[in-house]
Amino acid sequence: MQRAAGLQLGAVLLLVTGPALWAQQAGQVLRGESSGQALEILADSQQRLGDTYILRGHVEIRYRGLTLRADEITYNETSGEALAQGQVELEHEQETVRAEAGRYNLRTGEGEFTRVRATLGGDPSGLPLGTSPQPNPDPDLLVSPNPFYFEAERVERRADGTYLAHRGWVTNCTPERAKWKLKAHRVEIRPDEHVRLYRSSFLLARIPLL
Repeated sequence: MQRAAGLQLGAVLLLVTGPALWAQQAGQVLRGESSGQALEILADSQQRLGDTYILRGHVEIRYRGLTLRADEITYNETSGEALAQGQVELEHEQETVRAEAGRYNLRTGEGEFTRVRATLGGDPSGLPLGTSPQPNPDPDLLVSPNPFYFEAERVERRADGTYLAHRGWVTNCTPERAKWKLKAHRVEIRPDEHVRLYRSSFLLARIPLL
């Protein structure tokens, strides 16, 4: 597809119509602040309407060590709310969440994602992936030094970093070769701490045991 000459030359096109500010350039970087913290936005196309940014194409938002990526993101700088669509990826410390769509608040850390695959926590000096969970007197509580991998239809992220997964499964094995899985109606995950299961069943080599 042929691009406008201005874009080929790397020029920035600005169109001002009332309160709306348009800025479009391949790989454009926008830097600003949110709650006094540095904020960086990268996208193929950016449109600003008041305090809302409409971002399309290879979108990436970086804020306080966190990176949010997606095909499209609508971000409100007043509330800190980001609505993401298409190949959504959230990375923060030892957390990696991939989803089809999601909502995340950069200020509060709260969010919600759909059709999720995620890896959370894990001590790099811990045991190899697939090591059996540590014994625990609570049968609904899973404790492991390894990262937890899970998939779920819907996931909530709370401000304290806890994840609540609905209708999914969890393991601490490499997901492609998982020796065991715990399937549950609801899973509460606290990275680097534990997983609590609600209405769960244990699958060993894809065979349900509970």
